[in-house]
Amino acid sequence: APQFQQYAGEQVHIFDWLPQLTTLACADLAVVHGGINTIDECIMADVPMLVCNGGLRDMPGNTMRVLHHGIGLAADPQRDGEDQLRTQLQTLLGDTALRSRLRAMREQYLRERDQKTLEQALETLLVSEA
Repeated sequence: APQFQQYAGEQVHIFDWLPQLTTLACADLAVVHGGINTIDECIMADVPMLVCNGGLRDMPGNTMRVLHHGIGLAADPQRDGEDQLRTQLQTLLGDTALRSRLRAMREQYLRERDQKTLEQALETLLVSEA
């Protein structure tokens, strides 16, 4: 990503590609596009997110879910100025209530995974249809 190298510095590193799960495991926050898989991975890694979705596909709806649950913030880099983006990033780094909501969401994900809620609902539906 040569066009972004101008932003590199002591605490900002620019890469063409990184393994996302490995990167999230050591991240303090993530700036993401708003795809549901990335949002799920941020939740599971307990990483607050700044969503910059660009209005594509399912991303605006996903962004609204992040905002509704209070587990991240949204930004439009084309519209928002540097000061606003900086403020949002600082908010994400210091908002303990947001971190608590993020942890609660992660715990809910884990409970549902462990309870196999979806599998049980599908099994019930399939049995009742037979």
